[in-house]
Amino acid sequence: MRVIGPDEVRAAAPPPSVLDAVRGALIAHAEGRTTVPPPIHLAFPQADGDAHVKAGVVAGSATFTVKLATGFYGNAARGLPSTGGLVVVASAHTGEVLAVLDDRGWLTAARTAAAAALATDALTPPGPVTLGVVGTGVQARLAAQWLRLLRPVERVLIAGRRPQAADALARTVDGGVAAALPEVLAEAGAIVTATASTAPLFPVAAAVPGTHFTALGADMPGKQELPEALFASATVVVDDLEQAVDHGDLAHAIRAGTARAGAAMLLGAVLRDRRRPPPGATTIADLTGVGALDAAVADSVLATIVG
Repeated sequence: MRVIGPDEVRAAAPPPSVLDAVRGALIAHAEGRTTVPPPIHLAFPQADGDAHVKAGVVAGSATFTVKLATGFYGNAARGLPSTGGLVVVASAHTGEVLAVLDDRGWLTAARTAAAAALATDALTPPGPVTLGVVGTGVQARLAAQWLRLLRPVERVLIAGRRPQAADALARTVDGGVAAALPEVLAEAGAIVTATASTAPLFPVAAAVPGTHFTALGADMPGKQELPEALFASATVVVDDLEQAVDHGDLAHAIRAGTARAGAAMLLGAVLRDRRRPPPGATTIADLTGVGALDAAVADSVLATIVG
């Protein structure tokens, strides 16, 4: 068994290869060619933290993965990273553990950014877009940077609770800081939410018709970023996995009666068919994280390192 450290993992996971792996795994999932058991969630409210264990395999792959990912959102004040974790890669033929990718949560961030970029690109009209980003962490940064790999982004507008963090992110992604969230909602054609919120970030009346929303934060029960009523006005709703009906923003909408189970399209099917929504459509991508994406990205990383 080999233990691979974070620097080596990052070097073996450039954005183009991660995007390719994630796109392929999403399509495979939409076609029923993955095995993804329900995730395990642990909440630590006293520490403002949570942990996830996810596993998956893509049919035909020589490996499968089991991943631990953590998020402890008060760590920034302690001078510590907010996210962490590792990925165990094992043989799908013998069960032998081949490697532990000590990525410190990087691969989770990378595959989430890839899915966010792919969804945002697929569900918005062609051409330059003004991107709104709600949140100031690593996921917010990567979502903005990786979308630029797929299409022109003429402007990035950031809203965050911590002004210093918003200013730092704006410098990193060559963007601007909004005076308040309503400015982002009014001016951005596509909005990515990447927070740990447990309540809607805005009232539905503040949403502009024709906007696309990619929601990343509601990755376990109890979290929520989008108002339930937004789903009732959306022309197209996609998710990355059917688990969004259990947790995710879609789950809140289903319980509120503003969306119904089974109505969402799988993101992989949208990517495979390459059919964009009609002009002026309000669209939502509710992404909760798929273990098969971790498996595909980890397999790509290990193949690059080991050969």
